[in-house]
Amino acid sequence: MLGALGNVTSTDEASAMAQSIGHRSALIYNPALGKWVSMIEGIGGVRFPYCSIFMVSPELAAQFLETSIGNRPINDKRVRRYVRSMLSGHWVVNNDDILFDYEGHLINGHHRLNAVIRAKRSIEMSFKFGMDRKSVLVTIDEGKSRSTLDVVHITGNTTTRMAVSAVGYLFEQLNRKHLMPREQLLEEVQRHEEAAKFATQLKKSPFAKNPVHAALMRAWYYYEGERDRLGQFIQIMESGIYANEEEDAGALKLRNLIIANPGCNRTGTDRDQLYRKTEAAIQYFMDKKPVSKLYGNDHELFPLPEEQNR
Repeated sequence: MLGALGNVTSTDEASAMAQSIGHRSALIYNPALGKWVSMIEGIGGVRFPYCSIFMVSPELAAQFLETSIGNRPINDKRVRRYVRSMLSGHWVVNNDDILFDYEGHLINGHHRLNAVIRAKRSIEMSFKFGMDRKSVLVTIDEGKSRSTLDVVHITGNTTTRMAVSAVGYLFEQLNRKHLMPREQLLEEVQRHEEAAKFATQLKKSPFAKNPVHAALMRAWYYYEGERDRLGQFIQIMESGIYANEEEDAGALKLRNLIIANPGCNRTGTDRDQLYRKTEAAIQYFMDKKPVSKLYGNDHELFPLPEEQNR
């Protein structure tokens, strides 16, 4: 198919020929030749948009970006997430093509191409050339995006929304979620599925919050041999019914704190404090120690298994 790309030698010639036969012409990048060539729709079986998949080097990505005549501001966080996906081997070709208009100007794909440059690695990507610029810009991104939970269920996993959110917060608390490709987050959802299922037994409002669930997930790993006792923590949080006021004080104090402060989950700082106080409450509860007031710790109380060897 690429052999049909070399049948017109110049843009002016292509435009003149296209006009003479009433067809459109477009600039298309030919990876085999390593250059742009002019194409006429209808000659050699060519149809627009013209689709192609090939490897993009950092140098070629820079060349493509130079063709852009305007775009929204680059989101550095998005670029860093793409870089992480490319370097970790999670990047795959899908239906989200990089688009060029008839004149060879880049329409979309700026973040992906910037990520290729920053990753310093050649990446396979899919392209469409010969697109109507105005139509694309008016209609692009109009489809309903799939949430992480949507993808979890589409791929056959029955994990609940609450559990997916709990895993997400686990990595948000580590300041890693914003850089984590969705493919990697899906892997983490599967890896922590059992812990998340245990933690999200706490379903009653207002106690079922992501920071609380994340702390319970960590405790599920940390107190592997005492999970029955940890389950009692969840039961007391749900019901307020306890067996021993002093030994169960950790769960009671956290429960009362959340009831008295319904907005304790609103901001990032609030969530962080709630997470730390939940860990402290769990530790008091598991140790069966009385506590008069909960304070957040400045270090992680329940390292995950992979963190314990660091």
